Amino acid sequence: MNTDRDNFHDWHRDKPDTTSFSGLHRNEMPLRHPPVARWGRLVFFAALGVALVLGFKYFARL
Repeated sequence: MNTDRDNFHDWHRDKPDTTSFSGLHRNEMPLRHPPVARWGRLVFFAALGVALVLGFKYFARL
């Protein structure tokens, strides 16, 4: 009989199972509202884009 193999199996039998998912559980923190698009930021960048295009057209005399 192979004692190294038997010792390994004895060691493995006594070792706790680390691959078990029993320790996992849902997050207990409450879920806040998901992030939403900020319309103020969108309007600001749209106005900035329009101002840049109109400024370029004005200075380029197109």
